[in-house]
Amino acid sequence: MAWEWIAPAATGAAAIAGIGATYFTGREARKHAEQVAQQAAANAAQMAYEARKQERFNQAYRPLLKITGDFARWTAEIRPIFDTGERQTASPPDPKDQDEMWRLVAMYGSEPVRNKYADFRAAMIEVIHADADLSIADETMRNFGEPGIDRAAISKKLHNELKPTVQRIRQELEQLVATDLDQHPAPSVTEQSPSRRFKIRRCSGRETSTRRHQG
Repeated sequence: MAWEWIAPAATGAAAIAGIGATYFTGREARKHAEQVAQQAAANAAQMAYEARKQERFNQAYRPLLKITGDFARWTAEIRPIFDTGERQTASPPDPKDQDEMWRLVAMYGSEPVRNKYADFRAAMIEVIHADADLSIADETMRNFGEPGIDRAAISKKLHNELKPTVQRIRQELEQLVATDLDQHPAPSVTEQSPSRRFKIRRCSGRETSTRRHQG
């Protein structure tokens, strides 16, 4: 009779529907779990990035800005064209501090910052040498009545070339530091690694195989 197979057929259809519902529910749960894991990885990567950025600032960029700022101020104050009687407040950095600063920049600084600090060091050395030469010329003038070197040429180079160069490089260095800290993109975790993509493909393959078997 027709009614004899209606109940088994209905039971089978209900079972298949239940299996299908279970499969889709499980797939959505796995998808949600993957999204949660990806978000957690993104948050962890962002926190690690912020920690590295703060370490870079504390270890290298904070002392870098201070030492270059102090030297730029000292450069602006030395050998004024018109002596106003104001006392010089800044001083050139100690050679040991310069070496330590170079080591920190080499360790933590980005390549643009390292290159720009190398330019600053070169200009800094020229200013220190020019100031020392002018001091020798003044001492020689007091003792022997003549400077012994072309004092006017050294002073002109100091005021017209070296001082502006130090200030310009200091400003460029400060801009590079700000760019490196504030505008450097955080690491992205939206792209999955090859191993992770492979695992997902394998998982998808097992799901497809299971669905076909059950169907």
